[in-house]
Amino acid sequence: MSSRGAPSVALVVPTYNGAHFLEECLDSVAALDYPAERLKTIVVDNGSTDGTRELLARRYPWARVVAMSENTGFAAAVNAGARAADADCLALANNDMRLDAAWLRELTAAYEPEAGVRCVAGLILDAQGERVDFADAYLNFYGMGGQGGFGEPVDAVAVEDGRELLFACGGSMLVDRALFLDLGGFDESFFAYFEDVDFGWRLWLTGHRVRLAARARSFHHHHGTAGVFAKAQRAVLYDRNALLMLVKNLGEANLYPILAAALVLTSERALADSGTDPRAYELGGSAPPERETVPANAVARLHAISQFVERLDDAMAARARIQAIRQRSDEEIFALFRRPFWPLYREERYLETSERIVRAFGIRGRFSALEPAATEDLRALELVRRARRDAPPPARARTAHLLWARIPEPARARLRPVLRKLRGPAGG
Repeated sequence: MSSRGAPSVALVVPTYNGAHFLEECLDSVAALDYPAERLKTIVVDNGSTDGTRELLARRYPWARVVAMSENTGFAAAVNAGARAADADCLALANNDMRLDAAWLRELTAAYEPEAGVRCVAGLILDAQGERVDFADAYLNFYGMGGQGGFGEPVDAVAVEDGRELLFACGGSMLVDRALFLDLGGFDESFFAYFEDVDFGWRLWLTGHRVRLAARARSFHHHHGTAGVFAKAQRAVLYDRNALLMLVKNLGEANLYPILAAALVLTSERALADSGTDPRAYELGGSAPPERETVPANAVARLHAISQFVERLDDAMAARARIQAIRQRSDEEIFALFRRPFWPLYREERYLETSERIVRAFGIRGRFSALEPAATEDLRALELVRRARRDAPPPARARTAHLLWARIPEPARARLRPVLRKLRGPAGG
């Protein structure tokens, strides 16, 4: 590739105890089809204790190392790399990725700052290149980001090159470096997860655009690095950061009803994770046990709410700064959510509660530009509520399996593909 017209790029690779992945990642960086004089690689080591720095010094002396004294989180590591760089663009790659030789060339080809496209997302496949990790982006109304096509065979996913996305996955993206820093970079209070969703939302709010470059492929060992953290720790980050994101980015008219709904649903997820029967806590029912062992995930969601409250003053200050530079309305951005009614859980009670919340808080009317997938999600919620309402009283106390049997077959036929789509996890 000719260096003429190619933007200078600082490729930042954050790592934490990821030496066992770094060799594959950096070997693929060395093989990139991009002018060497226009590319600098920065590895931000987040306080690793697994020999990462020795590996970098021995095998990759061409990579600049920014050493953090402790694990500051993904968001802070990226920001440190961006500040240390001197380039037109900032490219990001996870340490547990292998990059296709054309990855950076294709990202920069889709980068059109003069047309407002200041951020580009790459297509992420699994480590074998057989299944999709990230090919599209969606967000539900309570702040949970999802990865379109996640886990599906590559041939089964319709990947739309050039499609505008609400956000680019932070594991494979290109962004105007100066703009990234001007907008505050990733929110370091997030530590990890959804910082890329939050940043994408901020980009759109301030008048910029995000585009998918489908030929910019990378191959990801999913949760290769994040797997060092317990599931309950990740649950805290997901729920806390989703709530913080809503506070910062929603307009005044939408913030309070949507935030109230999000808090209720967070508590409902805690209840679903607890495995307890809510009827045992109703007056007149059988007394709940004096002592219960509560699963870690249920407690995690309560800690997420507590940590959200602890960070609320800072989030409101960030909100004031972001809203002051807003250039697009909520309605314009809501169209990019794609699946605002995507239920994070498929448990019967949670689906029923979600549908009730959508109705009671007037959420549906705030998302007037609904894509077919969003309509299907909403239909799934309505079907569960209708089946529950129409079932005879004894059935209400039975299992979800029995409840499913009472849904008419035509309705079940419509619901089956929706439930299959809901099996993907939440992303960023």
